[in-house]
Amino acid sequence: MNKTILITGAAKRIGKEIALTFSQMGWNIIIHYNSSKKDAQDLADQINTHSPSSAKIIQANLDISSDVQRLVDESKLCFDSIDVLVNNASTFYPTPIDEISEEHWDKLIG
Repeated sequence: MNKTILITGAAKRIGKEIALTFSQMGWNIIIHYNSSKKDAQDLADQINTHSPSSAKIIQANLDISSDVQRLVDESKLCFDSIDVLVNNASTFYPTPIDEISEEHWDKLIG
């Protein structure tokens, strides 16, 4: 039985690379996204080309607790269990660190 990894913010950048790496190791991949549906679907299609039905996408806004619960519930429906969780999701501001606003910093760090 394959292990399953849930990666938040997996549609792009580091999350995408984590998904591709675990896919190459034979894992089932749950690709979480908030607003990057096309990127998430493209990644799932890429993974499923090599390992059919091993990647699923789930949308959730992690700022909404009911969405977080739905993400977990839907993940369990896709595969029997979640063996690993990678908390990769974050807000992304393409701004030099010395120019970031206090509001954006608070959203990034909490």
